[in-house]
Amino acid sequence: MGIMRAIVSFHQDPKKRAWIIIGLFPLFLVSLAYGAVMRARRWCYRAAIFRTRKLRAVVACVGNVTTGGAGKTPAVIHLARRLREAGARTAVISRGYGFSVEGDYLVVSEPDGVCREPGRAPDEALMTARKVPGVAVVVSPSRYRAGRAAVERFGAEVIVMDDGFQHLGLFRDIDILAVDIENPVGNGLVIPAGPLREPVSGARRADVVWLSGEGQGGLPGSLGQMLRGKPVVRARAVPEGLVTPSGKALSIEKLAGTRVLAFAGIARPQRFFETVGRLGAILVDRETFSDHHRYTDRDVDTLNRRAGEAGAGLLITTEKDLARLPSETPFALPVAALVMGLAVTGEDPVIKLILSKVKEKAT
Repeated sequence: MGIMRAIVSFHQDPKKRAWIIIGLFPLFLVSLAYGAVMRARRWCYRAAIFRTRKLRAVVACVGNVTTGGAGKTPAVIHLARRLREAGARTAVISRGYGFSVEGDYLVVSEPDGVCREPGRAPDEALMTARKVPGVAVVVSPSRYRAGRAAVERFGAEVIVMDDGFQHLGLFRDIDILAVDIENPVGNGLVIPAGPLREPVSGARRADVVWLSGEGQGGLPGSLGQMLRGKPVVRARAVPEGLVTPSGKALSIEKLAGTRVLAFAGIARPQRFFETVGRLGAILVDRETFSDHHRYTDRDVDTLNRRAGEAGAGLLITTEKDLARLPSETPFALPVAALVMGLAVTGEDPVIKLILSKVKEKAT
């Protein structure tokens, strides 16, 4: 865990860019080579050397140019809910990072309801399915196969693709770029030296910018210049309540004055811990796991022991982590996940644009 935390720290801190270039020069050379490959790959798709396939539905892609923590999944959930409420038959597709899909695809939920249990589906897909009833959620290493299944099985008119900005093999009608306004590009270097999945110039493909975080200003530097003039949606995470592993909703006031052990396996756990503290909880201990960590019985034993030593009365985690907890192993203390909603402004023109494309495709 210590190594992973150090890597994330170097990736997210712009002040450490020079140190990486000088002190880890071989890693920087690998980063340059990877960036060149990604540029060449983009050119091959533009030149039609690589094939791009289309679906019989409008595809709205939500993705980013960095690894983790830019608010993609909350954006997908919000857009899918708004589109469903507008009457469009909507489906969400994703790759299902960290989960092995047997067969061509995995249906996590149908319009009639969720059809997978925790541990039998990717955490983000399962969370999306639970938070947007009436929307089909399909997972596959091939986004095209997932999208085709959503169209053929559920009659989807709109496909919201979660985390597909670099997946150029599937044609998209609109690209929505999720950006963390508080730390847009980290140290500005391409992986493995930094958090960028591709050179930042790839952001020019975006049709819409989805800014997540508390900041209210514009984007600084080259990223801001590339995205100038693009429609902007602003989203801010808002605590809404608590939920237990059984699905029981609890009041968020329960946290005030409660001694808690908080744990999380997400890209930016510090924000989660800070939110728990702002809600009045007494944070007696915290534990960070790697992003998308699959919890084991041993992890549960460790959390039980540490909670007992710290005198905690509650174990609290994120909704994503709740979907990855082992269902059969009992915790020594009550467990709850913090439910986060979104306060969003500026999305109406984007919804209207997507719906207009649905009408165009139907005629």
